[in-house]
Amino acid sequence: MSIPIPVFWSLLQESRLLAVEQCQQLAADFSQVKGAGDQSNARTLAEWLVSRNVLSRYQTMILLAGRPGPFHYGDYKVYDRIEKGRLAGNFRAVHGPTGHPVLLQFLTGAVIQDPAAWADAVQNTLSACTVLSPHVQRFFEPVDLGSFKFVVSEDLRGVTLDERLAMGRFPPQEACRLVRMAALGLAQLHQSGRAHGDVRPANLFLDTSVQGHPGDVKVLFDPHLVPGPVSFVQESAKLTAMSDYLAPELMHAGRMPDPLSDVYALGCTLYCLLSGNPPFVGGTVLQKMTRHASEAIRPLESLGVPQPLAQLVTYMLAKNPQVRYQSPAIVAEQLAPFIDPSQLYANPAQPLPTQAGYEHWVQQKQAHLAAAAAPQPEPDPEPVPRFGLGIQQAGEAVAAAKSIGGPAIPGVAIAGAGPVTSSRYVTPQELAAKREKDQTRSVITALVGIGAVAISLIIVVYAMNTKPSKPTGPDVTQVVKPEGPQPTSIEQLRADAEKIRNTDTTPPPPKQPGNTTTTPPGTETTQVSQETGPTQQIVADDGQLLWASPTAGAAVDFRLVPPEGQIFIAVRPADMLTSSEGTKVLEALGPAFTTGREAWEKASGLQLGEIEQVVITLHNNEGKPPRVSYAIRTKQRLPSNDLLTRWGNPAAAKEGNNTYYQGQQYSYYIADAPEGTNQFVMGDPLDVREVAKTGGAPPLLARDLARLLKSMDGERHFNLLFNPDFFDSDDGEPLFRGVYTKLRQPLDVFLGDELEAGLVSMHFGPAFYLEARMLGQVNRDRMALANDFRTRLKQLPQTLEDYLAVINPPEYWRKLAFRYRGMVLDLHDAMRIGVEGDQAVINAYLPGPAAHNLVLGGELLVSSSPGASAGPAVVGPAAPKGPKTVEEVLAMKSKMAFDANSLEFCMRDLAIDVQDVAKGSPFAKGGPQEFAIKILGDDLQLDGITRNQTVRDFNKEGPINEILTALVVQANSRKPPDDPDQKLIWVIGTDPENPAKPMVLITTKAAAAKKKFNVPAVFQAKAK
Repeated sequence: MSIPIPVFWSLLQESRLLAVEQCQQLAADFSQVKGAGDQSNARTLAEWLVSRNVLSRYQTMILLAGRPGPFHYGDYKVYDRIEKGRLAGNFRAVHGPTGHPVLLQFLTGAVIQDPAAWADAVQNTLSACTVLSPHVQRFFEPVDLGSFKFVVSEDLRGVTLDERLAMGRFPPQEACRLVRMAALGLAQLHQSGRAHGDVRPANLFLDTSVQGHPGDVKVLFDPHLVPGPVSFVQESAKLTAMSDYLAPELMHAGRMPDPLSDVYALGCTLYCLLSGNPPFVGGTVLQKMTRHASEAIRPLESLGVPQPLAQLVTYMLAKNPQVRYQSPAIVAEQLAPFIDPSQLYANPAQPLPTQAGYEHWVQQKQAHLAAAAAPQPEPDPEPVPRFGLGIQQAGEAVAAAKSIGGPAIPGVAIAGAGPVTSSRYVTPQELAAKREKDQTRSVITALVGIGAVAISLIIVVYAMNTKPSKPTGPDVTQVVKPEGPQPTSIEQLRADAEKIRNTDTTPPPPKQPGNTTTTPPGTETTQVSQETGPTQQIVADDGQLLWASPTAGAAVDFRLVPPEGQIFIAVRPADMLTSSEGTKVLEALGPAFTTGREAWEKASGLQLGEIEQVVITLHNNEGKPPRVSYAIRTKQRLPSNDLLTRWGNPAAAKEGNNTYYQGQQYSYYIADAPEGTNQFVMGDPLDVREVAKTGGAPPLLARDLARLLKSMDGERHFNLLFNPDFFDSDDGEPLFRGVYTKLRQPLDVFLGDELEAGLVSMHFGPAFYLEARMLGQVNRDRMALANDFRTRLKQLPQTLEDYLAVINPPEYWRKLAFRYRGMVLDLHDAMRIGVEGDQAVINAYLPGPAAHNLVLGGELLVSSSPGASAGPAVVGPAAPKGPKTVEEVLAMKSKMAFDANSLEFCMRDLAIDVQDVAKGSPFAKGGPQEFAIKILGDDLQLDGITRNQTVRDFNKEGPINEILTALVVQANSRKPPDDPDQKLIWVIGTDPENPAKPMVLITTKAAAAKKKFNVPAVFQAKAK
């Protein structure tokens, strides 16, 4: 079809692609082109406009068809439609306000017709938008225009691995590089709580948009859909394509895709890249799935694939999900040795200059939509003001408390006021002479205790059912941190607040790009910059606004923090120790902390006063007390040799191109640091090696932890970031042993089922600031979440009072115990609740000394038990029960049975079983000599044995030493234990990293002879 030129110009004006004036000028320019006057139709005109980059070829095609579009969809202008490949049907567009290029995926079917289906699609897409990885397709927002509904994603240029396979199979090194990037992307996707469910080359996109860049793999997925069980009822083209990569367990009706099925699919993908075809090509869907479940794969070695890499693929394709690598992150780690180091950590392509502005625009839009949709909280009946009204900054909280006869601070003078007396707050010195000092908890127990006290404090405080004060008039304002030098005293805070209240109320200048957070209608909008922290404005105080933060620091730097952490505690010791209140808070943690502090300072080679910041990370540890690492930044720079001397000159070791150091107790890795400081990590060798491998790059975090990290103010003295699911896991259970058992039930009540991540922070000084931030489930309204916490915990104030009555506090802290509930009430009265962005927030101010009183009271409450006598009893150590040596443990009886398992998991499960069998003895779970089995991987590799050797059809009952023997035999030769071909053995030795701890070691006969281990008689050749 061709149209006359005048019709074309008319359609172009109607399309709104160009202004009328532009069309007129272009028409005049075209009329000067040679031969233009002879044209009877618009095709030549269209080509001329394309050649001048005025219109795209797609836009002219629509206009030449006699249609004016549409080209504009909300804020987006379409300029092309993708016709082929995995992205076919997507539209390339430009965001009008920022000029950023994007893809638009228009949705069809029930999702655009059913409001409930669209609501689910929106929530799923918003969740997908939080997945930030260079190896996952980036999504920005869902858009509802009534007749059109679509999802906006990053613009991709390149081909899928499926399309690239048409050119032939990949060299092993390149295949490993590509699949490793896909594994990293899947790991991030899984951390967001979403399985992929359809991993295959067609859904792995090789981005080739940057010339000279080797190309990054991006995992493609549909953000508005959550993968469900695979239906095999009716074959389709998609199911046929998927079946080449589906894990065998997905044949079970109702079985949901999960990370382990994604690992299997990724293994099929790697097999396909190496061989050119999926492992079980050809046949119907049912035939393929049957082969997945029962048939061995064709060996890759015949195609020139190195045997270790072929073995790795075999582990990924294990029929039993429990025998596979247990996460894509492990797959990525295992693939690293097969990749050229120069390409292992290649820098990703730089973002376009328009991206930051576009992301800010989207964040503002979503924040405004969330604020408009947020339900208004019902005011509490009969609010009871305690701290009065007017300027409610930190200093005002103290002054208001004094003015109404509230608690004051003994021995502390407020600027401009005389000495204050009170019977409520006490000092640590009043308890020091009487308090028992026979506690000897380890350093980690003391440090974790800080976090436990912080969380339990929030529980008690929030239980008091906040009732905000009413404003007294329109001139009442809340002062938020002003720009410029910060006040150094309470009186200065008051003076600055009064000065700001009396200044001109001219509207502030326009905001600059940055992240924004919102509060319910009627409150101000706070602007946040990830680099500089929150900046806030003076607003009318309606009695419900959150208190202003005393700090505005950048997010805590997680450089040198090892991966797979679950709890993160960031502390600024040097700054705390420069203030009297910070020092008192540390003293309030009691003798256990003092003992642990001395041991920790010796191990780190630094005094707390020399440390600017330490990030303490607790890691999963297979049901044992969590592994702990410490990422440290010093206040002043020390020569590296000086640090090594302080650590006892540990031995140097290599991880890739980086050097780390192995000491007797900890491993260490020193990173490059800004001038005037040092940065290093100390911890378990497993974690330190991971840090050294990446050169100290920040770790991948679970989606919700990563979101809260941005609010983790680096200027605060104390920050606790935690994954609530960790507390319910086998790895978190050891935190609640002994005196900390009583925290388990209150934590369960407080956290509930809908909390995804939490952040507690404190700042100490003339005023004590406390803040808690909570992230709920994606579909959970934030203000409703905050209100639900208040409702759920209404009954806890009475529980606190009852507990204080039944513990019968010892005399040395009885006086504080009976004041403690009043202190908590004071904190309750200063609390505010609100919403910032997607976070429910609780914060409060109190007089400075309230900090050490509340921490001290919380620590003593945790340490006391119901039924305690008026004075602490002296109890001698109980004689250990049960077996007293590893040999006696191995003589005990147990039973083990399974279909198939790897050697590593066999030993892990056996150790756990033995700990249960040895209950009551030092070898029980959590005991001082907790039974453990360690595989000496380096010994095994010398004999060509891996820790992933498979043991099948195992069923044995009897002494544990016989079960151990049967396991190593089936994992190796299946011949008699004393046969020369049986290389794998177990011995009783000591932990290579802790010579004082006896344990069982899995090694080889050759290594045992070299290391002079005592080999059990069952493995020794019989004399002829």
